[in-house]
Amino acid sequence: MAMIRGWSDFAGEIVVAGRDPLPAHGAGRRVALIGRAEQLVPLVAPLADDAEKLTVFQRHPCWVVPERDALLPARNPRRAVSVARRHLNAWIPERWMRRQLTPSRTGADGSVPVLASDRYYPALLQAHCKLLTWPIDRLSRHGVRSVEGIEHHCDLIVVAAPEQRSIAA
Repeated sequence: MAMIRGWSDFAGEIVVAGRDPLPAHGAGRRVALIGRAEQLVPLVAPLADDAEKLTVFQRHPCWVVPERDALLPARNPRRAVSVARRHLNAWIPERWMRRQLTPSRTGADGSVPVLASDRYYPALLQAHCKLLTWPIDRLSRHGVRSVEGIEHHCDLIVVAAPEQRSIAA
């Protein structure tokens, strides 16, 4: 993940998922979740369960299949993408949000990560959750500022990538 300026400017709590335990006291907090979709998918629903507000800053989307199809990506990657596309269309009615959640990039081997979750899309659709795909400009004292100049206030930032700890101050 690219370097984000202002790590030391943020006045709230910063947690690096995979390295730090997620706070058990997230209830009623405004949470910003930052990362690639393949790192975010398992975190969105649990954080949404407790947060007053959850803003998800997603760098790149991945495919998501229903949990009943969890083994499909390994067995038949092409079919997994087809199932994931149907899963996305079934859950996400808004065209713009579907576009934000549809992968356009591929890995070095030509693949896009495919994860299994029954809770990711329903969590994103909750009224107190917001998906943002604008790049982050910097962290500020009160939250996350995206490149379009909007400051998204939060009390807790969860960085969903252990390598993100090298964020510049």
